[in-house]
Amino acid sequence: MSTSTSQYCRAPIVGAEYPFSTGAKYPFPQAAKLRAVSVRQPWAWLLASGWKDIENRVWRPSFDNGPVWLAVHAGKRVEDGLQTFFECDLGVEIPITTSAILGAILVDAYVEGADGSTSPWYAGVSGWTVKAAVLLREPIEDVTGALGCFRMPDHITTVLEQRWADAEHRTWRTTPE
Repeated sequence: MSTSTSQYCRAPIVGAEYPFSTGAKYPFPQAAKLRAVSVRQPWAWLLASGWKDIENRVWRPSFDNGPVWLAVHAGKRVEDGLQTFFECDLGVEIPITTSAILGAILVDAYVEGADGSTSPWYAGVSGWTVKAAVLLREPIEDVTGALGCFRMPDHITTVLEQRWADAEHRTWRTTPE
């Protein structure tokens, strides 16, 4: 954690442990079906790094049946004050990169309603549950985002595939099939 941030921090949340296991490597998803979703920082990093196990969205995605990989695009905007808050409470340093692909998440379900999820990240309306995350060691910068789930340019998908094997693969609750 940076020195400038630590002066504002209390001790990290008791029990704030890293929620993912590491070690298993996922194969790169079929490039033709791979889409991306833009998320503001620091939420984008929290998703791609494996801390956040649900992405709150008020719209149902139009996925094929079964789990689907989505690249995580850090949008242009940053939610003010949240980086320091999460760095303090989780005890981790959150790099803020914008307009970049940070990694990918494996979305395995759409939930809705107050009882849709027990995740502490769930806002209670609707969201996509995350089964796994892949955090690139080096983000792919200068990537333009879009609304909804969008197709990335072919050259960006190629770079993502090249960096996939060296990325940090993290599994939430279960292991790769």
